[in-house]
Amino acid sequence: ITIAIQKHHALIFALSVLTIGLTLRFLAKKVVPVPVPAMVPTTVEVLTVSEAKEILPLYHSSSMVAIRSLNAALFEEAALRTKALGENAIYLTYVEETPATYELPEEVEPSPDSLELLAQAQIEFEKKGITAVPVWQIGNDAGKLIARAASELKAKVVMIGTTRRSALVSLLRGDVLRTLAHHLPRECRLIITG
Repeated sequence: ITIAIQKHHALIFALSVLTIGLTLRFLAKKVVPVPVPAMVPTTVEVLTVSEAKEILPLYHSSSMVAIRSLNAALFEEAALRTKALGENAIYLTYVEETPATYELPEEVEPSPDSLELLAQAQIEFEKKGITAVPVWQIGNDAGKLIARAASELKAKVVMIGTTRRSALVSLLRGDVLRTLAHHLPRECRLIITG
């Protein structure tokens, strides 16, 4: 208030900047429509490992892709490998990590982020002519869960992208790649794509 009383030029400058800024903001909201992002259909039907095991004769695949984010290089390599083997299906697995606790409710639903990621990955594989079977899991040790799913679904190869976790986070929460490599069945190979 003292600056406004003593320095009239500073007051006029501040008021003009504020008025112009708020006017432009108002016009931008009223005149220019806000682009609505294209929504990816999240109506993807995710399966548990036991449900995927039941439909194993329908969608037999020797490959499983473990995803945590969209990885174009991983999807391309997985699609090439699947086509080379003469298969037309692949298993996508996503592990929703939870803290180690026994207080989880019996019925846990996939998060919207996991559903959106699985839907986008499914669309990417469909573009390549491959049916992606989304398998959703929840637990505190992603490596063990992926290895168990690979064993139950009789996958010969598990493909995974490189980790983006820092060394400290890997130390505190565990290294998924190391745990996965340790728990995979002997006949199953691990392919890591950058």
